[in-house]
Amino acid sequence: MRVTQARASAHVLANIDDSLTAVCAGHFLYGLRSFSADNGITPQSAPVLRAIRARLIQVRPIDPGSIRADNDPYGSNFEGVARTGVLAIGRTNGMPRSRPDIDAHVLIAGRLARIISVTLEYTVVDLSGHPDVSPGDMATIVGEDGGANLSIQDAVRAQGSSPLDFSIGLRDLDFRYHTSE
Repeated sequence: MRVTQARASAHVLANIDDSLTAVCAGHFLYGLRSFSADNGITPQSAPVLRAIRARLIQVRPIDPGSIRADNDPYGSNFEGVARTGVLAIGRTNGMPRSRPDIDAHVLIAGRLARIISVTLEYTVVDLSGHPDVSPGDMATIVGEDGGANLSIQDAVRAQGSSPLDFSIGLRDLDFRYHTSE
């Protein structure tokens, strides 16, 4: 049997009949909308992507004035920061780099922590308001943490990208699969 694939999530959700034999249901699997909200078609399943988390590998105080903004695109992001944390996730893992005019955040212990910078392998966050956080603690980039929630839409708002582009960028993450809560 010959495989023909041109169907996507929108085809499946709209129940469009055709003779194709394969489906690329990326939107559906990631919990992304294939249609505008006013068309009456609503997915009837839970997305496979429930959360994206990264571990804090370093937490340290910052001396005032120790980081200068001279020719450093991130230098001004450290103004007023008393404590930073480094997450083991970066651009090579799909972590988006934020636009300079919009703050991006992660959740740590159910509270927002502003992203200061994203390098190829690491993400630095402002832990000034998190005195109880230590190395080994988890940060939530997408998902629920302590009653608070960050969606894929929240993650890409600061990036200026799309939820689909964000999801595609996750290809190099070390995924852990869970079958139940």
